[in-house]
Amino acid sequence: KATAQCATFVRIQLTMALVDVLLKSWKELTTPTNADVDRAAVRREESLPKQLHVDKINILLRAYASENSEKRIKALWDVVATSKDGDDLLDEEEMHRVVQYFLKTWEEALKTTCDQALDAQPLDETLESTTTTSVVPQKTRRQVRHKKKTMRTLQRSFKTHFEEDLECPHRLRCIYAWAYKEHQSNRVDSVLVENQGQVIGGRQRHVELPPKISFAEFLDVQKDHFHHLDRAGQEFMTGFHEDLWIRQGVGRQNRELRRDAALFFLAVGMLDVVILYL
Repeated sequence: KATAQCATFVRIQLTMALVDVLLKSWKELTTPTNADVDRAAVRREESLPKQLHVDKINILLRAYASENSEKRIKALWDVVATSKDGDDLLDEEEMHRVVQYFLKTWEEALKTTCDQALDAQPLDETLESTTTTSVVPQKTRRQVRHKKKTMRTLQRSFKTHFEEDLECPHRLRCIYAWAYKEHQSNRVDSVLVENQGQVIGGRQRHVELPPKISFAEFLDVQKDHFHHLDRAGQEFMTGFHEDLWIRQGVGRQNRELRRDAALFFLAVGMLDVVILYL
């Protein structure tokens, strides 16, 4: 029962984090990418702002509330893929955005969850000491300082785990490069388009249009080379756990160094006193 309640709480935090990420990224979601602008210029059409579909937003919210990671990424993919043709093709830049939004929701949700968990159960107390009484005890200054230090470690760990430890940008570039994209037969189209604003004697510019990738093509490579996305929450917490162990090890090493230094200076001082009295 407790595990189910915790899972429900995390899903609620995920959904709330999703709403926050969508609000902060609304302009980015509705702004055409450079590739969209170039494709519109090739068709001699005006590049209009993207429109997000309400039904896709509803599906996305339901996926975050009750589905697994794969379906959450698929729902995010469908929200970003707002093509008039109704397909699910994305440019490489948009593919990166989908994964960034997905990881950002996990990051924000786990920050809130860990913050509330540390309020309910400080790290330096046993579980029995907090469950025997119904009244939440007042935290000591040491516990407050310990929590702040732990949250700083958590934020630093979340910021670097996927970006640096797992090399997320590099893996995504490899997924796009290795996936066979049926769009444009997996080829880069080179075309000439007229510069906008040139009415008479307008110059043309050379444009390269890379192929778009579908979710099925993305998933086919991601399962083999970036399976960490399927357990993003576990990966975040694993990185945090390792950073906690490193912090504790560094702290223990510094304490031993201070002890050894104090003993050394004490011994040197005693030798100086002995030499002075000889």
